[in-house]
Amino acid sequence: MIKKMCSICMSFLSMVTSFASKKNMDKNPNDGRMEDERFHYEVCCSAPKLSPGEYISVEFIGESGTFRCFGSQHIGNGMGNGHNGVAGNSSSRYCLPKAIEAIWVSCADRKVYSFDSLIPYDTILALFRKEGELSIPTPSEEKTDVMNCLDLCFLPGGKVMLYVKAPAKSVLLDWLAKGEEVKDDKILYRIYKRYDGVNSMKGYYGAKRKPCPLAVIAAE
Repeated sequence: MIKKMCSICMSFLSMVTSFASKKNMDKNPNDGRMEDERFHYEVCCSAPKLSPGEYISVEFIGESGTFRCFGSQHIGNGMGNGHNGVAGNSSSRYCLPKAIEAIWVSCADRKVYSFDSLIPYDTILALFRKEGELSIPTPSEEKTDVMNCLDLCFLPGGKVMLYVKAPAKSVLLDWLAKGEEVKDDKILYRIYKRYDGVNSMKGYYGAKRKPCPLAVIAAE
């Protein structure tokens, strides 16, 4: 009887040990950390000086919601030189975006483009990490390597690139996407309607108007 009881106890202990081992093996060591992996960052967009443009709508989309670029819609201060914005409280932290949707006007092409695409989240996350610790730049850290901005850069031909920036450096990601020309009359009308009688890109760039006027257009 005692021998049988010992055998049952040993079997039970073996099952418990096996279950615990499997639980530890299946547990992702980063599960707890990923929930807290949030950062203070801003978003912006840019374009080459010789190929300026106007953005109509630029949205960085992630688990913390959607960050939209605001301010002057004119872009052309140089690649990766967009003005940071939509920061909110500097003590706030947000999940990094995983996708971008954008509509913009290319002055070089005289066309309207749009694109929506996933972005290299893992690469961006690695750049925002600093020696395994999460940190927020303080006002005294004017030149820091702590990443705090994502800059979407528009190129001729409907192409876009993405920069991850810190006050002391800027990193161009090994990522390139291409938008499609917008031919939706409703979207084009929202761009043209700022001028009476304009119904085409040729009219939009009339001789009496600036090559790329500042726009204050918000996509619905």
